[in-house]
Amino acid sequence: MPKPTILVIGDTHLHPHQQFSRIGPDGMNSRVSIVLDQLRKAGQWAREHQVPYFVHLGDVFHTRDFVSYRVWNAAFDAFRLFCSNFRQSYFLVGNHDILGERAGYTIDAFAATPNVFIISRVTDVPLIPGGVRFVPWLWRDRPTNPDIPAMEEAFVHSSAKVILAHCPVKGAMLNPLAKQVFEEGVSVGCRGNPESVLIGHCHIRQQLGDYDVWHLGSFCPVTAAEDRQAGGFGVIYDDGSCQIIDNDAPMFISVRPGDAVTDADLKGNYVRVIGQDSKMAERAGALGVVEIESEQAKPQAIEWLRFDDIQAMADAYAVENHGDLDVETLKALGKELLGG
Repeated sequence: MPKPTILVIGDTHLHPHQQFSRIGPDGMNSRVSIVLDQLRKAGQWAREHQVPYFVHLGDVFHTRDFVSYRVWNAAFDAFRLFCSNFRQSYFLVGNHDILGERAGYTIDAFAATPNVFIISRVTDVPLIPGGVRFVPWLWRDRPTNPDIPAMEEAFVHSSAKVILAHCPVKGAMLNPLAKQVFEEGVSVGCRGNPESVLIGHCHIRQQLGDYDVWHLGSFCPVTAAEDRQAGGFGVIYDDGSCQIIDNDAPMFISVRPGDAVTDADLKGNYVRVIGQDSKMAERAGALGVVEIESEQAKPQAIEWLRFDDIQAMADAYAVENHGDLDVETLKALGKELLGG
């Protein structure tokens, strides 16, 4: 019978998000606490099933240069305890983990924990018979500019039975609400012959073909784009097969006029009520409720921005983080930080 051998988590994006959050008695942002609590539960699952290895697919924190010291310290302590459950732990570098060419990574200090390794280049490790290939975020002139050909080469020329990666995948759905997809990215057809592939970076859990190639999705839902999607983690078995296990982290639920929802759908979740009264969600026990007058979603594709286009980068960052700060203020701050 196959044995669970690698527990895989992707895209924790730890951050003191303001939307759908509160400050707890310990002074910690509630959404950070939820992620760390789910990490504890995943560690308990690993102990019960005697899983020897752990892999984080990248993007431990949401922001690069401005990680809250309280959040960073809590995450460091939580992952140090979590990794003690395993014989070895590996953190793939995601694009959100990169500080710069010489500055290193936000997760560098994690390697101070015994048997924890930071993976910043394509690496093969014999964790199961047939081996595992790690493919972190490879980049060219800046962290946000993915080196897609290099990552694709790592897929094509792999003989490993399992590939664990952090990269964009061509055609993958990024935001179902806006029908937004990656037009550029690694082609899942460009691969060796692995039994399973789990990929981080895109938060929407989705199968990428007719075989076991998956965007694992975020460990705990991060944005409203992950509509009605559960968080969870992956498990790689010693025969190379994989399984995805849901956790009970709060989900994002968007409710539009005419949608059929029950109190059970809303209770304990983050609810966006669009074009109607929010009282029904509050009565149902939603963990947080936001009213939106209307929703206009236009299909668009992700484009990699030129580094010298300061205004475009500031605008894109402001849109991505619309729930955290006033948009115009954030645009101005972005231009100032970027030297515009």
